[in-house]
Amino acid sequence: MRQMLLHPSLKEARSFGGELLKGHRKSARPVATRLAMHTTLRSEHAVGMLSFLMPNNARFIRALLKTFSCRFGICVYESSINSNHIHLLTRAKSREGYKSFLRVLSGAIAMKLTGARKGTALAKKFWAGRPWSRIVAWGRAFFVAKKYVIQNRFESCGIIAYIPRKNKGVRAGPPL
Repeated sequence: MRQMLLHPSLKEARSFGGELLKGHRKSARPVATRLAMHTTLRSEHAVGMLSFLMPNNARFIRALLKTFSCRFGICVYESSINSNHIHLLTRAKSREGYKSFLRVLSGAIAMKLTGARKGTALAKKFWAGRPWSRIVAWGRAFFVAKKYVIQNRFESCGIIAYIPRKNKGVRAGPPL
């Protein structure tokens, strides 16, 4: 069976992070190098001048995505920079590369926007939690996730009106 080749824990969990971690012990993030990953980085403090949509901030984030995706072997299929969160549809060459990509990207964004420096911690955490991610199978699931990221990009640009999502518990992201 093809799923058994990917990772033995895929049967239990295909998503990780965000609200899913509250009240649960630490566990390993499921990462599949042969499948796409949908990732969301969310911040409660990205408002006003710290908004990701501010022209300088958005330009900086796009440059970081390009730089770090090349450095860590990440193929970025789609991305959406919204006012307080970022959606990414990616595929990683290695588990370590994906983990490093998330760590360095989130750290660089937080340091640039808040002006924090090494050795001077912020009073509050910039990110709402650890990045939420899920494994996306090829085919229909991939195109649904891609459509969702593009829809978010259009909503953030004002091309289409924001459509409220149904909150199905703690799960985030597009419908499966």
